[in-house]
Amino acid sequence: MVPACTTDERARLRTIPWVTPGTGVRLTRCIILAFSFPHAESSLILNFTGAGLQEITDENWGLDNVAVFAGAVPPTLTYGPQNQYAAVGDAAAFTTRAAGAVDMTYKWFFHEVPLPAQTNATLSITNVQFTDAGTYSVRVSNTLGFVDSPPVSLTVFASRPEKLWEFATGRGISAPPALGRDGTIYVGSVDGKLYALDAGGSNKWFFATTAPVVCSPSVGVSDQIYFGSRDGRLHAVMPSGSNAWAKATTGLDDSPALAADETIYVGGPNATIYAFMPNGNSRWTRTTGAWIESSPAIATNGSVYIGSQDGRLYAKAASGASLWSFLTSGAIDSSPAIANDGTIYVGSTDKRLYAISPNGTNKWVFPTGGAIESSPAIGSDGTIYFCSDDRKLYAINPDGTEKWEFPTDVPVASSLLMSMERLAECTKSTLAAT
Repeated sequence: MVPACTTDERARLRTIPWVTPGTGVRLTRCIILAFSFPHAESSLILNFTGAGLQEITDENWGLDNVAVFAGAVPPTLTYGPQNQYAAVGDAAAFTTRAAGAVDMTYKWFFHEVPLPAQTNATLSITNVQFTDAGTYSVRVSNTLGFVDSPPVSLTVFASRPEKLWEFATGRGISAPPALGRDGTIYVGSVDGKLYALDAGGSNKWFFATTAPVVCSPSVGVSDQIYFGSRDGRLHAVMPSGSNAWAKATTGLDDSPALAADETIYVGGPNATIYAFMPNGNSRWTRTTGAWIESSPAIATNGSVYIGSQDGRLYAKAASGASLWSFLTSGAIDSSPAIANDGTIYVGSTDKRLYAISPNGTNKWVFPTGGAIESSPAIGSDGTIYFCSDDRKLYAINPDGTEKWEFPTDVPVASSLLMSMERLAECTKSTLAAT
């Protein structure tokens, strides 16, 4: 007997990200499938084959954690409750789905205390209040056992933000906007354009390139705007929207960083660190061991720090001289952050956040359960905030001890914004003002 996956069972397929342990190599996907089928035989044969694989050397498939149950089985969660966000007076709901061969019962918990009369697969909360904020979980049971969901949270806000305006570009927006000294908002789009908007959301001008613009622009003290495009060039645009210059860099996804003298530092997919003067002339170039997706960070003394896919954080002097490089066990996708005492914080796909002294020595390492592709943010008290692919937001003390952690709905690779000690995840797909 060879079981077939039905349409309903395909609906229970769950695709999750996976990074090969110790290598930082991201696999395309890992699929978890649970299914059942009627049978009358006393024996069972399961055959597994890989169908439709492309004939390329870097595609593989594997099989793990196969379990076969005969007869009734304890419940398993096929979909767990997710974090919820609501304003006071709104409604919120947590939903779960489970599989099992015997009728199942549900019991919901708030801060690990059972909620009376909440025995359905969905927990509904009407007229949300601040007292409803906290941690929720559900236990699904049948006569053969039970399963508990991981805890999730309800975050309650005083009120919904009011949308002032929105501006639609030709395609998606992949990076946060930048703000000019006169209040002009600059934002790139996958449609290949850099847009300049006034404070009311009206378009002042746009500058067209021939490929997507997926990095944030940077605005210099001269009010000149610098940004990269996948057309293979770093562009400089004057405040009027006219072209100042463009330099070949083989394409840019990372944002340029500006020093106090408006030197522009940026990395490229050709493993090169570029330093340009404001007039577009090259100051220097340096090579790393692999392509660069990390935007540079610049210290008050002019030192430049930038990560590479070779797993190293590079430190360069303003002159281009090499100061040191620090090796991690994975790739560095995110930008480093620099504390007031000069400590450099950077994450790696090896699942660790590193604290590095200005002389390049390791101060401490904080391990997480997933790759770190989110750039850290530093609070006024020195607290380091960052997200990990393990679906958590972390707050770390300057000595490397954990202050707290907060579960997120999905793995977060975007950076955090700090304002008045409030954190905001930047995941805009359209530009809106609130």
